[in-house]
Amino acid sequence: MQWLLVLLSATALLAETPENPIDCAMAQHYRKKIENFHKELRSGIPEAKYDCELERKARLDKIDGYGTIKINLPKNNGKSVDENLKEAFTKLPEGKKLRQIKDPQVTKYGCWGKFYSQIYNQLSVVCIYDHK
Repeated sequence: MQWLLVLLSATALLAETPENPIDCAMAQHYRKKIENFHKELRSGIPEAKYDCELERKARLDKIDGYGTIKINLPKNNGKSVDENLKEAFTKLPEGKKLRQIKDPQVTKYGCWGKFYSQIYNQLSVVCIYDHK
């Protein structure tokens, strides 16, 4: 019985693990929020897997050949980064950015966020999408 519990726990962990996890650098709580926003927006569309190699490419601005969105976040508006991130994803207008997220041919994506106002002049999140 215990081996079954261990097997189920391991399976659940693998399902939550992004592709190429060694390349993940963004804080996990931000990555999880971005993943959840994508899952909500892609409701009814085949799931796209978060890929840390794509996160690395977004971080290094190596985005040629990929679908891309950039969402600018307000700075010093009295809200937390989490609140601004949620608002940015939930209020995306119909258009290119939303189509990119909802594209059923997207199988994986990765994002990089510039979330720290002490470091960056413009706060933003960039996501790149691999169409297979």
